[in-house]
Amino acid sequence: MPSFSISYAGNMVGVALTTEGECGLDMELQRATRGFHSPHAPDNHTFSSNESLWISKQNDPNEARAQLITLRRSVLKLTGDVLNDDPRDLQLLPIAGRLKCAHVNHVEALCDAEDVLVWSVAVTPTIEKLSVWELDGKHGWKSLPDIHSRANNPTSRMMRFAQLSTPDQ
Repeated sequence: MPSFSISYAGNMVGVALTTEGECGLDMELQRATRGFHSPHAPDNHTFSSNESLWISKQNDPNEARAQLITLRRSVLKLTGDVLNDDPRDLQLLPIAGRLKCAHVNHVEALCDAEDVLVWSVAVTPTIEKLSVWELDGKHGWKSLPDIHSRANNPTSRMMRFAQLSTPDQ
């Protein structure tokens, strides 16, 4: 069954569509993490020791925080449990590129930090193909480089997370 998720940040709107499974999309403006306050301000978020260690090792800790927050929110939107941010239910292991979600057996997520926008999409069971388009008021829809091309770019800040297998899965 197809699924969709909608998110917005500033004057930008994002829509994720899947042909099967569920999806969750979250977006955050980069500048919102640099001193502007929003209802979802990163300062209000508590990070695990694994997440804090990873953040401390990044060139831009503010961007790293925004990536983990959008990643977490996209998975929570996928599960339909946005208000439950219990670390026992969702664990992010950014150093390993893994996550553990108590409510979903198979989930995969992508997160990218662009100059203006940080976005993340979580999908179950997996992300087989991801197409990204941009709507420009003057030129209409424009297809952006595919995810593999973007990920292989030396300046890419894209992260891919896969479900951590557990013995009971």
